[in-house]
Amino acid sequence: MRHLQRINLMLLLLIVISKIQDASAGEFEREYKPVGTWSGSSQELKSFASVDLLKGRVIPEAWQEKVRLVISEPTLSAKGPAEVFTCDPTTYEWLLENPHHAVTMWKMLGAKVSSIEKENANTFYSREASGNNIQFHLITDKDGLKVWYAHGSGKPTALLPAIPVQAVIVLQYQESVINKSVKHQMTIYAKTESKAAAIISKAFGSSLAGMSEKTVGQMQMFFGALPWYMERNPERAENLLKATMITKESSKPIALKP
Repeated sequence: MRHLQRINLMLLLLIVISKIQDASAGEFEREYKPVGTWSGSSQELKSFASVDLLKGRVIPEAWQEKVRLVISEPTLSAKGPAEVFTCDPTTYEWLLENPHHAVTMWKMLGAKVSSIEKENANTFYSREASGNNIQFHLITDKDGLKVWYAHGSGKPTALLPAIPVQAVIVLQYQESVINKSVKHQMTIYAKTESKAAAIISKAFGSSLAGMSEKTVGQMQMFFGALPWYMERNPERAENLLKATMITKESSKPIALKP
């Protein structure tokens, strides 16, 4: 039962986090045919070494206790595959820093993704009428390592109540400017109340076994497939960038407190 609760909480987290739910339209459909992982990437046998987030100065002091509470006893944890893909590392970095623009581009390519808006340089939020309400803080930004702390609540289905969740998202990556490629891997730790996990497990049963690894892979695809596609389609990429930058920013709701 505990294993099932972990899988279902991952579903909740990734419903709230911007994830690609369906890429099914236009030119991109012909470029992108996912089979396990997305088609433009190749999996690497050698994974990144695990990062000790509580050691040294990996996490700023102001966030250390929040991170410790999540990763010391997570309700779930999941790690995606180490994968390599061709792209301009500069574009990849820009999308990491601007996930709200990445969402706009995915939508232009026909994908269904959760909305993300920018609060400030290091804070983004996802707030939807469906009841999903999550804020993401970029708390570590170093060469080859980004760590986000997320908190809020989300509804895995319209019939279920909002579920509180806290998460730590770790992205490790290596860039090669010469080969124009990126290798990356994501790890997620999430924590929720035991009663909330039980509600989700009861609602979904055993139909979601194995969902955690798949959905973490979708998050990696969110950041990796887009710069790969732009590298392969430079004219389309230029149009996407122009259209994205002239898109009007929506009004900002009141920010959640850390």
